Amino acid sequence: MRRALEPKVWGGRASIEEIRLLKAICSHMGDRACRDRANAMLKQKQSQTTGGAP
Repeated sequence: MRRALEPKVWGGRASIEEIRLLKAICSHMGDRACRDRANAMLKQKQSQTTGGAP
């Protein structure tokens, strides 16, 4: 599952739900770097969908 999600998330083509799922997978696996990167992507995606609000 993680291998399928990572290219979409890192490429910026994933939905918010897909990013959340990858973040949860990374957290469960103890991969902090992956979790933090997914969290940053999630914040970026959320700001895009809300019109760029901080």
